[in-house]
Amino acid sequence: MVSSDHQKDNDRINLLSSVEDDAADRHIDAGAYGEPSRNPEPDRNSKQKLTRINDLRPTGIGEFIKAHPNLKPPVIEGLIRRGETLNLIANSKAGKSWLAYALGLSIALGRDWLDIYQTTPGRVLLIDNELHPESIAGRIPTVAGAMGIFLDEYSDRFDVVSLRGRLTDYFGIDPLVRKLESDEYSAVIVDAHYRMLPSGTSENENAGVTALYNLIDQFAASTDAAWVLIHHSSKGSQSEKRVTDIGAGAGSQSRAADCHLVLREHEKAGFVVLDAAVRSFPPVQPVVLEWCFPLWLPVTHMDPDKLKGQLTRKEEKEKKDVTEGEKDCCRLARLGPQEGRQSDPERNFRKVTFRQR
Repeated sequence: MVSSDHQKDNDRINLLSSVEDDAADRHIDAGAYGEPSRNPEPDRNSKQKLTRINDLRPTGIGEFIKAHPNLKPPVIEGLIRRGETLNLIANSKAGKSWLAYALGLSIALGRDWLDIYQTTPGRVLLIDNELHPESIAGRIPTVAGAMGIFLDEYSDRFDVVSLRGRLTDYFGIDPLVRKLESDEYSAVIVDAHYRMLPSGTSENENAGVTALYNLIDQFAASTDAAWVLIHHSSKGSQSEKRVTDIGAGAGSQSRAADCHLVLREHEKAGFVVLDAAVRSFPPVQPVVLEWCFPLWLPVTHMDPDKLKGQLTRKEEKEKKDVTEGEKDCCRLARLGPQEGRQSDPERNFRKVTFRQR
């Protein structure tokens, strides 16, 4: 006789392995999420949507506080809670995925991530659309081994959906999300975010990106899990940008997420600075990380303010002086050769008055 736990594991495996077939069927009306419908069938959710809108009513603040006495429980203390979204941003091929594996394993076992951030133990789902299954199967045990974790410690707490070669988008994984029980996973990691964008959606368009994050918010709410989206930064130096300005595409991606976590190159090769803008926690202090394959490890003896390409105070002053000089040149050019040499304000005033007449 098959045990209930064993049967549950088999059911879960069958569910995850069938996501591509469900996605191909596309029994989803994208119009429910503010996008043109892909399904010619009538919107099966339209009545429910209308009911929810009709049921909206103002709530007194006393009743509201009583109904929501506590914050959502944290998944990573200081960064993200259940039902929230986190963007993990870094340069292409900078080691984002390796960092995400360590993050997922830390959550699965309730270990401190990077020896800094306390996690609440819970099951993790990785949705990967970049690597072949063989690569994923090799990478995760490699990271686990470096962390001193054995396979039997996380094998039933870390699930994977591989989409490489059978790619779908966020709308395509909706059938999978609908079948997941609330609280089944503590975290869902999507690697990579850009390959999950629906066809025709530009990552540079604020309206389209906002609508997409509205869909992801619905996923996070229905699963009661933290959704971690792995994304790349724009080209060029990131040192002079604010944390919320980092990330390829529209600025709405950082505004929509509850935690916008970025990696920027340190001035010393092989090191990065982790920083974040958070919504429901106190401000985050930046920390320097060192790449020691296959892990990013925190270091305390280096200055996180020394980003690659960032100007020193002396260089900033010189740049400011040059900028001011350029402004003076432009002002003189607009005035013309005669006005530019004019030093008597009264004579300038008389000349302008004469011209007006």
